[in-house]
Amino acid sequence: MKKILISTIVALGLLASCDPATDDISAPKGNITSEQLAAGFVTVQYADADHTTPQEDGNYFTFTTNPACMVEIYQINDEDGSETQLGYGSAGSFKLAPKRGSDTTQTVWLRTLNYDATEVTASKTYTVEVASELTTEVRYLASDDYGSKTWKWDTDWREDQGSWGNAGYSAGSGDGGWEGGIWWACYPDDLTGQLDHAADSYGESYASVDCYMVFDEDGTIKRYDADGNSIGGTARYTVTDYTGEFHITSADNAAENFALGYLDTEGTEDGGILWPYVINAGGAYANHFEIVKLDAGHLRLVYPYSSDGTAGNWAECTWWAFKSTSDAVASLTDFGTKAWTWDTDWRDDQGAWGNAGYSAGSGEDGWTSGIWWACYPDDLTGQLNHTGDAPATGEESVDAYMTFDWNTNTVTSYAADGTPLRSAGYEITDWGGGEYTITSADGAAEGYAMGYLETSGAGILFPWVINAGGVNATHFEIVKLTTDQLQLVYPYSSDGSAGNWAECTWWAFKAK
Repeated sequence: MKKILISTIVALGLLASCDPATDDISAPKGNITSEQLAAGFVTVQYADADHTTPQEDGNYFTFTTNPACMVEIYQINDEDGSETQLGYGSAGSFKLAPKRGSDTTQTVWLRTLNYDATEVTASKTYTVEVASELTTEVRYLASDDYGSKTWKWDTDWREDQGSWGNAGYSAGSGDGGWEGGIWWACYPDDLTGQLDHAADSYGESYASVDCYMVFDEDGTIKRYDADGNSIGGTARYTVTDYTGEFHITSADNAAENFALGYLDTEGTEDGGILWPYVINAGGAYANHFEIVKLDAGHLRLVYPYSSDGTAGNWAECTWWAFKSTSDAVASLTDFGTKAWTWDTDWRDDQGAWGNAGYSAGSGEDGWTSGIWWACYPDDLTGQLNHTGDAPATGEESVDAYMTFDWNTNTVTSYAADGTPLRSAGYEITDWGGGEYTITSADGAAEGYAMGYLETSGAGILFPWVINAGGVNATHFEIVKLTTDQLQLVYPYSSDGSAGNWAECTWWAFKAK
């Protein structure tokens, strides 16, 4: 960030940071001290982003400098000492919204250059409001339970695996309405052939299906290449006009209910997200996006303006598609009560419960190579010997379901007709942020699972361990969890041991 500030000042011919017309500092050549910089930095705090309602502990600031100085405003991150730019200029605005649980007293740093090119820094301390809970949109973007969330290119939603491209703008309304205008989509690895759209040296760093960005609840975005190296510095983001409903009219006024809200980014040289370039605009960055999809696992954005800066019906626009599996709680509950049913779609035999040879493979779908047998849900009535010969309950049906409740941390199973069967508490433990970080219980397969689902009793659908005569499973290895699919493995055989290719039990569910 320091290099950005200095190069910008030099480029503008503002190596002397203070305006000589207003400079009343008596130091030689108008140089100022840290104390003078702090004293001349005047702020007003507000409750709202439009700066209409003053509030003593508000999170929104306007600032002026006296004498007029080009000042960089930033915070120093306690964890790693890195800097996050909040604002820049001789006057303007910035936002200060610390994470939940943070101290209400926050330190902001100021930096400028004197006439003789010496750097001057100062600090100011403010009391601000610390949110007790996140808004829905920030929960989706940055996670409520983990405080940050990883987003990758979404290569799953289209057959061509495209994640960035162009489209005819305002082609339709509502969820997925914009997709009818898509003209072209690019697979992330193929972005190396699209570097003419990039304006900087970062372009090639984004050109991988394995690069990612992290949204934090404090309002920052950090981006990384496939090797985990930082790209382009830390950006700040703001979501506005989000209601959870499609209520935003397209920028050309041609399509009502086109978008959910807006995502705006600032604080970096570029647009703040992965591959932030406007298509066919010679290197222009997008900083203002229309949100056309946002849920626990998907983020899709549209930049409505063509290369000439206008937005028109079926005129060219740019779009981005991202996915996330890093927030287990959001995927499982959608921050409410989410229903799951048997997944009969993922296998040709429509099986959703069965046995397998344990720790057969690693990573996504690695465990499936060990599957020996799968049972269709309606056929579970023939498997009651595994329940200890308990009578059928109605969960032995393709229409049975269970719910995970975010507010109460309970899982409840229901018969096909909606009759409640049983309920238990649940907890997700050792979650690896959507990555396969768990070694199998027998130690034979690294990267076997994503985390654990623990229940306080028999809570999930048909919770019986296969060939164990009525044992309930309450400890599960999560081998897949997205917004659409939940797959669980109970690693232990009927004798209570876990071994490579020893019998284990599995379950497959899908969002209802």
